[in-house]
Amino acid sequence: MPDSNYLSIYIHFPFCVRKCLYCDFASEDWGLDRIDQWTDALISEINLNKKKFANSKKLYTLYIGGGSPNLIGIENFNRIVNTLKNYFDFAALREFTVEVNPGGTSIELLNAFKNAGVNRISIGCQSFIDNELKTLGRIHTVEDIVKLLEQVKSVGISQKNLDLIFGIPGQTIESWKNSLESAISYNIEHLSLYNLIYEKGTPLSDLRSKGVVSPVEEEQEWLMYDLAHKMLEKADFIHYEISNWVKPGFLAVHNSIYWSGGKYLGFGPSAHSFDGESRWWNCRDVNAYIKILKNGKLPIEGSEKLSDENKKTEYLLLGLRTQTGIEISRFESITGMEFIDAYKMLMDYLEERIEGEYGYINGNYFRLTHKGWFICDYIVSKLLSIIEEGKL
Repeated sequence: MPDSNYLSIYIHFPFCVRKCLYCDFASEDWGLDRIDQWTDALISEINLNKKKFANSKKLYTLYIGGGSPNLIGIENFNRIVNTLKNYFDFAALREFTVEVNPGGTSIELLNAFKNAGVNRISIGCQSFIDNELKTLGRIHTVEDIVKLLEQVKSVGISQKNLDLIFGIPGQTIESWKNSLESAISYNIEHLSLYNLIYEKGTPLSDLRSKGVVSPVEEEQEWLMYDLAHKMLEKADFIHYEISNWVKPGFLAVHNSIYWSGGKYLGFGPSAHSFDGESRWWNCRDVNAYIKILKNGKLPIEGSEKLSDENKKTEYLLLGLRTQTGIEISRFESITGMEFIDAYKMLMDYLEERIEGEYGYINGNYFRLTHKGWFICDYIVSKLLSIIEEGKL
């Protein structure tokens, strides 16, 4: 972000037509007649927060996620944008992203997005195989995906991201390859690829516990991740974050602020904010969110001031997710430990002494390879253990 006069904002739209079987996001698939009330509440929340951005007059990135923001409606969308324009200069806006789902997005809405300055659409595609979409509980088809891509192209929105999922029950290496080939064929600028997680309390997790569906073996997931890395590299994509690939010049600016530990404000149910020292978040329940704001209060459910240990953990966790990696001199400064000692111990944990297998040192930086990214959480936990051992 250029300087403190700039700000990034995330807005959470909490409604969808039907929750997917794997979804643990803060979204509700009932009471869609509350969308107007949500809009009123959101605008109230923005107005109540005006003191927080009194000194930040330029909007750097704006991201509307969900849920399914394609349900928002043109009038509500324009009301939100116009409210933000009361406080921010949009001339400096570098990236304006809206998430949409196939099968429920009109050309009129996309035109409204474009006219308001949206220059990036993130599409919840998940797969180019109809049977896999059904397994996930998605309500769209491959035909819907293709239609939406054609609509986005016709409107002239310059950047597109596709979300894809691997590790779907019944998915094969060949079907995963077909989804990747389809994404590449549509000249997508950015891809976000996620392995399927069985979140506790979701219908998919229940189906797993009943033996109705079986998870893909970890070795199979690794082969899928490795295949994506190799295929996309050949297609001129840069693997710049653990789950993200990009064509040169189309990096996800807003998400990069999260990965670099930058500051941002979040509005809407469950939205999080971070000012560099503290993090706070809103209540998740939509009705509670609306009621609290009707009473003229902020819907903040909790907050935390990051301790030195929190900052250390986040630096490692966020830094090692990215192509940049972690700065060795900063690691030594915040841990009081020689990095080379930690590195040797880490290699012992991994039972791998071959330089570059899981990670490598490049000048003043330590970076993970894509093999290291596949077990990133494990590597971070081991590094934190090593740091603790070094204090004893």
